[in-house]
Amino acid sequence: MTSFLEKFREKKWNKITFSNYTKSLISISFIQALILIAIEIKLSYNNYGLNNQLQEYLDEDNALASSCGIKEIHNRFYLLIAENFIFIFYQIFQFYLTFNAIITSNIVQIVVKFLLDLCVVFYSVIQQTEVDIALDYVKDTCPGTYQLDTNYTNSNQYEYAYVAVSLASFILTFTIALKLYSASGFGAYKKVEYNLKIRKMYRTSLILRAVLKVDAFLVISYAIITAAALPILGKSKYQIVYYLHSVILVIAIFSIVLCHYSYTRESKPGIYLYFILWCICVADFAFLIADSVDAANSGWYFWTSLTVFNILLFLITFWYAVVAKSNFGHGLKEILIDEENYDDVESLLDKASKEYK
Repeated sequence: MTSFLEKFREKKWNKITFSNYTKSLISISFIQALILIAIEIKLSYNNYGLNNQLQEYLDEDNALASSCGIKEIHNRFYLLIAENFIFIFYQIFQFYLTFNAIITSNIVQIVVKFLLDLCVVFYSVIQQTEVDIALDYVKDTCPGTYQLDTNYTNSNQYEYAYVAVSLASFILTFTIALKLYSASGFGAYKKVEYNLKIRKMYRTSLILRAVLKVDAFLVISYAIITAAALPILGKSKYQIVYYLHSVILVIAIFSIVLCHYSYTRESKPGIYLYFILWCICVADFAFLIADSVDAANSGWYFWTSLTVFNILLFLITFWYAVVAKSNFGHGLKEILIDEENYDDVESLLDKASKEYK
């Protein structure tokens, strides 16, 4: 067992130190995570401070504060703190994506990481817009009545820093990944040089596993927001809807695991069950569109954009799962099961391409 673990660690380390490009990708991703997590912690501290200050106003004179919309804005900052945790979680996730992409030579996953980084820049701008809307609402509804601590309200410079670091990291990572791909043919599916159909099928499997990982991240992110929203809903008519939605999120996680297992083992019953469960998940998120539109009208754009993004990605995942299902029985099963032993992948691809007619 010890020798196996040592061999495993050595193989992974060799992938990371394969070239200066791979080492640079890992380093940039790690530094990006550290800096942006630090910024998000500061932003969450500001939102927490404003949340507490608004709670104090509610405790002092609930009737006056409520007439000025303080209760709604207090709830909004409570949800903004949950958004901060999602951004922190994303930085851990993007480092995992980069690390995993390098040790598996999966260039598709690097591309997915690029796209997600751009989305997160977009979402960070949305979040600052939400903060500005909330602060302006307090000032405009009851002018001069409430003075919010400027130590907490002046957060624009941190958002600018977040966007700047994200864009710089994106440009550097994109440039290095392009050089790595050009110099060494980095990307496992390029090993399939024997048969164009096998190469296409294997690339489909790489895309599917990448989007499944993003699905898992989005479902967990949605669970964080849902957990934050439930106490705010209280005993309203929406509470039962969101409890049911929480159950759907658990089904979604199960479906992601089921899909990965089924396409790897080419299990037809498993993949058909996944199709059914995934349709239920898509229907659930589509049902929430109406509520997310109401949220957007009140200034909570994050919920709306996250809901729409989830639906789009779920549909993309469904499409690639259907394509993966059509590839059953054409020689990929052995590759997908055994490719953890990467030293043997090329021979497996060779064998599969020769057997596939």
